[in-house]
Amino acid sequence: MTEDLSKTVWDYFSAKGLNPFAISGILGNLYIESGLSSNKLEDSAQTRLKITSEEYTKMVDNGQYKNFVKDIAAYGIAQWKYYKRKESLYNFAKKNKKSISDVYIQLDFLWYEFATSYINMLTELRTCNSIYNSSRIVYLNFKNPDIQNTVAINQRAEESIKFYNKYAAPVEYTPGIYRSNNGTDYSSVFDPIYYYDSYADSRSRCGINTDKLFRDFLSFGISLGRRGNNIFDPKIYRANNPDLDEKFGDNWSRYYLHYIASITNKEPI
Repeated sequence: MTEDLSKTVWDYFSAKGLNPFAISGILGNLYIESGLSSNKLEDSAQTRLKITSEEYTKMVDNGQYKNFVKDIAAYGIAQWKYYKRKESLYNFAKKNKKSISDVYIQLDFLWYEFATSYINMLTELRTCNSIYNSSRIVYLNFKNPDIQNTVAINQRAEESIKFYNKYAAPVEYTPGIYRSNNGTDYSSVFDPIYYYDSYADSRSRCGINTDKLFRDFLSFGISLGRRGNNIFDPKIYRANNPDLDEKFGDNWSRYYLHYIASITNKEPI
């Protein structure tokens, strides 16, 4: 983690009135995008242009490089790439007589984008009370991927939790994910970050120890029909399969096992 800059970003958005969940979600996404480097030129562009991030920044600032706006090269803490956004960032920096890599210029510009082009996202972030959801909100709105990628969401959420731990309320963190029990692979229905973020009682019992969260899910969560990730909902699965409703009733474990069997081409239980 880039400690000094992460604290700068944390304090900046805190002063804007955002809560720790929202700030953590923003930081996790920025970290994945740029490593929290305000002069970061994306790696592929460095190779294509045969230039380093430092050289690129210097040449743009002094006017030697004139294709900053339309070179299709992601740059800065938020990896701005679309030409209209890069043009606005460039003009904003020049108007304030600062380098395009100045972190406060970039944060001010980022906030301007949040408050104008991404006002709906900002509204959601203001009331968000979940690290996972805040990270997901930023990813789906600001990153705006063509295809929603659960792996990418989880990766950003994991980084967001680290920042939350560092600057808000530290909790136990145990790396590694444990998702198999009695020969059944629960990886398709369980994500410890989602589960941690969704249920306060489980969060209180387990912290963010992934092994404890998985055991809690097996021994407690499933019996209540709780979701283990943002993909599979046993209650919707039950509603969509009335034949299973007749067979399984309120035995939520059987819906889980039936679904897992169905997607792994095993004999349904």
